[in-house]
Amino acid sequence: MSAQQVQPPHDDEAFRLYKANAPFEGESFFADHLNGSLAMGKSLPPAWDAKAKALNNLILNAPLQKDMLLFRAMMDGYVTRFIMNDELVYPAFMSTASDEQSIKRHFATPYRNIPGAFLKIECPARTPALDMETDLSFGGHEREFLLPMGAKFKVLGVTETSDRNLMAQVMSDFYAQSYSLLKIYSLRYK
Repeated sequence: MSAQQVQPPHDDEAFRLYKANAPFEGESFFADHLNGSLAMGKSLPPAWDAKAKALNNLILNAPLQKDMLLFRAMMDGYVTRFIMNDELVYPAFMSTASDEQSIKRHFATPYRNIPGAFLKIECPARTPALDMETDLSFGGHEREFLLPMGAKFKVLGVTETSDRNLMAQVMSDFYAQSYSLLKIYSLRYK
């Protein structure tokens, strides 16, 4: 590769490990283990730390070219514990989607009667957000953008509903039966 050529992010091992959630260093699922460790504030072993830094650098060098609205589905317990004074500081990497419909399946959960969270994130141009769909061998259908570890968000507002019909509009009727409540967060990347 000449000095003029730049390696596409999807050729980087950290990108591929994360996107495929592949085995790494004795763990079965790279993204799950990495994000779980970061969310719990655990120190990363050297090999894991190197991959986390490499992935974070890819993200920091991939600013959005225009304003975008990104979405994420998750359990509310993974949101509320990281909010203080109207600011969400998420210690792990955050997978998001640029298409609201494509995240509906991410509400799948083995748990019952828990609160769910739907994040709507305003991301101005120049927000670091890595397009994870540049290699079609991974499918390219999720419209996924990865935000850096430690990303900060201003909480603009939160609405709640326990109405299953309203919840089904966001997460589908099938998944709405698993949740006791849906909290919809309006956020802005800081």
